[in-house]
Amino acid sequence: LQRLRASNAEILFVSRAIQYQKEAEESAIKIAGEREDISAIYSFVKRCGNELIPVLFLAIASRRARSEKKTLADDPFVKALQKIYNFFIDRFLPAQANLVLLNGDDLSKRFKLLPSPLYKIILERVEEERVLGNISTREEAETLAQTLIETQK
Repeated sequence: LQRLRASNAEILFVSRAIQYQKEAEESAIKIAGEREDISAIYSFVKRCGNELIPVLFLAIASRRARSEKKTLADDPFVKALQKIYNFFIDRFLPAQANLVLLNGDDLSKRFKLLPSPLYKIILERVEEERVLGNISTREEAETLAQTLIETQK
């Protein structure tokens, strides 16, 4: 890519897509197979970010290139990738359009917390629970935050 004079951003995008494609090949059935782990799917989707769709296409193309079958419709790996894609389209993206339930200012004012690594833990967990549909109100988010603060003491 450097010889083709790709930008640093393009090189990073392709590198990350390949990295996550390998991760998808190693873990897709584990996280999205018959016993799907919705939290693990969320983590994978969040890590992939903008690269998710290219990652899924790369993973399917790689599988197809190594397969003797003419179609992969019944392949458990492809079905697992479809579940990840469906989660992204049906749950993750719509949740991103909504406002967060808590932010750093809320943690400072409501819980008298000083900025620390605990901020990140709390905010990421609240966001995950919101996206997964386990919480939907500010009060539920504050209750979860309080529980996390108490377990960290």
